[in-house]
Amino acid sequence: MTRVHPLPYEETAFAPAVLDDGALTECVVQISTQVYFVLQIFSVQQMFADVLLVVVRVRHAMLL
Repeated sequence: MTRVHPLPYEETAFAPAVLDDGALTECVVQISTQVYFVLQIFSVQQMFADVLLVVVRVRHAMLL
C-alpha cells in the first residue's frame, strides 16, 4: 500500500488562490455566508416544526 503525499504549493493548481490573501479571504467569507444561510434555514424549519407540533397537540387535546 503506497501513501499519497500532498504536493508542494508549486505543483498544485490552487497555489495562486492559496497564496493570495484577498482571494482566500473572499472564499472564506462566501463559505461562511453560505453556512450562515443554511443554518438560518434550518432554524426557521425547526421553529416551524415546533409550531406545527404545538398546534397538533392543542387540536388533539381539544378532541379528547
